[in-house]
Amino acid sequence: RARISRRVVPQDRTFVVHGASKASLQWTATDPRRFGSALREARTHLPVAEPGLLWPEEAGETGLGLQWPLDWGVPEPADGATGATGTCAAANGGSATAHPLIEFRG
Repeated sequence: RARISRRVVPQDRTFVVHGASKASLQWTATDPRRFGSALREARTHLPVAEPGLLWPEEAGETGLGLQWPLDWGVPEPADGATGATGTCAAANGGSATAHPLIEFRG
């Protein structure tokens, strides 16, 4: 996106006689950096799909067999992902600071 920050439209003899004139516009870009045209995205999945844990409703209940520290298990591949651990890494290959768009679904 860009906007005009300065304009010069001289109202000289040419403008008065012909109704046309040379004009000068100066544009200022909101974000002057140049971005690549290729979209880069990374996706990850939960290590193991599960409905979740049932926590006790009242204080002092046994917690349905839950004992701390909990064993979260070993990550397994999900949806063809190799060794899905639920982590993702993004690298900025440019020289300008970039702000990623992060989205959580579920």
